Amino acid sequence: MEASFKVGNVVMQQAGGLRMKITAVDKESGRIRCSWTRGPAKYTQTFDAKDLILSTAVALPLPAVPPARRR
Repeated sequence: MEASFKVGNVVMQQAGGLRMKITAVDKESGRIRCSWTRGPAKYTQTFDAKDLILSTAVALPLPAVPPARRR
């Protein structure tokens, strides 16, 4: 069963790899355009929907930083 992909979703290839953001969905062809960055470079590639899964990674809150001590 394929997931319901939407623009803005974060996905990964089923085989693993980098997290990518969906930039376009072609429902007729079942193709999904994704973009991602690696360092300063930006990449875009189109995948079959059957080759992608929704990323389950959740952004964790940053730890609280204690206030600087005065001397």
